[in-house]
Amino acid sequence: MLGVVCSALLAAPAILAPGAASAATALIIGTTFLPDPTEPFYWHAAQDYYVTPTTVCGHQTCSFQPVLTPEQFWPASGPDDLTIDESIAVGTDIVNHALRDQLSDGTDPIVLFGDSQSSSILTMEKRELAGLSETDKDRLTFVMVANPNRPNGGLLNRLAGITVPIIDLTGTGATPTNTGINTIDIAFQYDGIADFPRYPLNLLADLNILAGAYIHSSYSQGLNGYTEEELINAINDPANQQTYGDTTYVTIPAKQLPLLIPLRQLGEATGTSAFITPFADLIEPTLRVLVELGYDRSIPYGQPTGFGLFPHIDPRDLASDLAGAAQQGVNAALVDLGVITPPPAATPPKQTPDVPPASSATVRPARQVPARAQSAAAHTPKKTAALTAATPTKSVGEKASAGVGGERTGGASRQAAHRSASRHP
Repeated sequence: MLGVVCSALLAAPAILAPGAASAATALIIGTTFLPDPTEPFYWHAAQDYYVTPTTVCGHQTCSFQPVLTPEQFWPASGPDDLTIDESIAVGTDIVNHALRDQLSDGTDPIVLFGDSQSSSILTMEKRELAGLSETDKDRLTFVMVANPNRPNGGLLNRLAGITVPIIDLTGTGATPTNTGINTIDIAFQYDGIADFPRYPLNLLADLNILAGAYIHSSYSQGLNGYTEEELINAINDPANQQTYGDTTYVTIPAKQLPLLIPLRQLGEATGTSAFITPFADLIEPTLRVLVELGYDRSIPYGQPTGFGLFPHIDPRDLASDLAGAAQQGVNAALVDLGVITPPPAATPPKQTPDVPPASSATVRPARQVPARAQSAAAHTPKKTAALTAATPTKSVGEKASAGVGGERTGGASRQAAHRSASRHP
């Protein structure tokens, strides 16, 4: 059965529009349980939220083309489907086929977009492309969201070398950062697949991940509480960016701690928000500090990091953090109750400690590492283009059994980055 599936799917690159490229090309891959990336909500999100704001597609004509991959996860996706390891292997062959065709046809830029399982596919592909010529590497940009192989936070790197039996899920390690292929890795804070705790003995951090299980599927729908404009601003905010080797990491702060969202929803459902919201706002800052003890944000996102037993805790720093969080919670609760008016938002000072370069990295930009519960380091992607004021247009590309392809020009001008006072990635 696997041979039949492989043969059928390897023919999928034929859906790509033929002919010589006259502009940049963006190959869009689906996500787990969604093999067809032309599903409107996903197609729109990939283009408008992630590819156009961060790549050459923001300032030059870019032809968006779908690449169909299995995106299966037995048994959840179906009793006769591929296991996730098999699905990633077949998907990597398909993407490699499609990309090699593009590389041999012209000299224009090529962008590849993956989400979740297809980010793992791009991880495998990036490893295979390490031997490309520098000329070909300079044409490429990978955009990964919800990456299970994020070096510090990705579950498949936390589990590196371990295979979960029965479901055939292997910890395939970290996405490389030393290939010289420009890469943009975007994750929501507390995404249990891309931002998994380093210290799983921290039960609060574990419960927070469980409560935030919805986050991993919110990159194209729901947006984890962000509006479209807020999301793009957060992606472009240097305070949320950190560069390591050939990769720029963007960690989008959680607006609310997932651990308390069920409590807030209870207040909405029972009409008791007037009481529950002040209580939730009172304890949230303190809980954030305790949850963040399950992470080590001082380690760059690009540095492969497995599980640990116990974090190194400076008692003085922890006491200071807890005291500040308690005061923040009291103020928030008093604002909710109308006792005091909210103070003007303050911008915290940025700290820029040095980060050691990735071993054998081909790119060595300056880096910034966040303190615990602070925003991610501020560095702009190496090849990320500033948005220009242009109106996007689409043309329909050819596709077997579904007439959606796509071509668009330019991106939209964006407002200055908006920072949330509750930001703590």
